[in-house]
This record gives sequence, C-alpha cells and structure tokens, in this order.
Amino acid sequence: MADDIQFVDPETTEFQGKLNLSFREIVMRHVMKITQFASCEFRGGYWQEQAVPMKGIVMTTKTYVPDSREVYWNAIDCLYDLLLPRFDEEMTKNAEEIEKELDKNAKHFREKEEQDRNIEQQYLNEKVKIKRKLFQKLSLLLSRQNYLAGETISE
Repeated sequence: MADDIQFVDPETTEFQGKLNLSFREIVMRHVMKITQFASCEFRGGYWQEQAVPMKGIVMTTKTYVPDSREVYWNAIDCLYDLLLPRFDEEMTKNAEEIEKELDKNAKHFREKEEQDRNIEQQYLNEKVKIKRKLFQKLSLLLSRQNYLAGETISE
C-alpha cells in the first residue's frame, strides 16, 4: 500500500509557480481550449464497446464518447459566464440577440420534432452555428478590452 503513494516535485511539474493565475490567463486558456474544440470534427456522442481479456475471459467494456458539439458550446457558455461581469453595452446587446436566436431556433425545432423524430441532429447542428456567433461576439469583446494586445489588464 505504501508503494501507491507518490509525491509531486513542484520544481519539475508543468505548472511551476502558476498556481495563482490571473483572470486574463484563465480567460485566454479557456479561449485556447475552445479553439481546440472548434478545430475538430463535430460528431454526436456514442457508446464505444471494447473487448478486454481478463483471466482467459473476454469482457466487454462500454465507454461514452461525448458529443463534441456539446463540449464546444458548453465551453462557450463557460466563457460567457466568465466574461459576464465585464460585458459592455455592445456585448449585452449581442448576448440578448443571440439568446433570442437560440430561443427561436429551439422553438422552431420543437415544432418540427412533432412531425419528424429525426430532426434533433439538424437542431444540434444549427445550435453549433449560433454558439459560434456567440463565441465570435465574445472574441470581439476581448478585443475591445485589449485582452489580445498583451497589455496588463486591471483585475
């Protein structure tokens, strides 16, 4: 049992002194993650089965692979929440417009769903497009607030 205990050397680990991140660093790291999510193919979630041999018996394990569209728009929603206290008048207006578009989109697809049960994928793909608009508006907000200029920002 004592062999299971491991200690992390703070001088050789990746975070070296980065335990106290500034708000700017948190936001920029999150923008980088969203960029990574957006650079991948969007696909629905699914269960992946894998055969695993265990003591002469083959067992099947099931692992859920998340819907990459949901990962993407959840990351955008998180950035929205992080930046909400810093919204300017233009971003507040943009956010209201995007929210109305999302509501309209959801209502439209709920109505169509009653006629066509396979409409969900169209709805999810449309939601990705709308969330992308929101991410673009958030990026413009970051630009207006000089996040991308490399300057120091007052917390």
